[in-house]
Amino acid sequence: MPRKFAKNVLTTNDRHRDLDEFPDIKREIAANLIEQFYNLKSPPIYYIQIGGYGFFYMGKDIAGLGAPRLIGKGILRARVKTRNSRKNQYGFLVAIKLRSLKPSTHDIEEKNGRAFPFK
Repeated sequence: MPRKFAKNVLTTNDRHRDLDEFPDIKREIAANLIEQFYNLKSPPIYYIQIGGYGFFYMGKDIAGLGAPRLIGKGILRARVKTRNSRKNQYGFLVAIKLRSLKPSTHDIEEKNGRAFPFK
């Protein structure tokens, strides 16, 4: 059961208790959920550069760049993290770590002999 209190009365003990009691969440997700997240933004995002892996399209290659589609699996991790210990501020942090991702044939940094995606 969540405890209720005003933001201005949080103590160090409150912060530590909440950090200890909220479990880390880790779930495997498919790359198409990442695509949906970015495609539903306003304006939609259809391309992504991932360090070490290169340039990919997500959902649709709307500019016809010929880059490969983002395909793979990811691990979504959600946790509570301290933002400012002196003020007892904390919040949720969500991150996705991709795995089993095959490197792209395109790269905006042109690393490892990969083609620049724009002509």
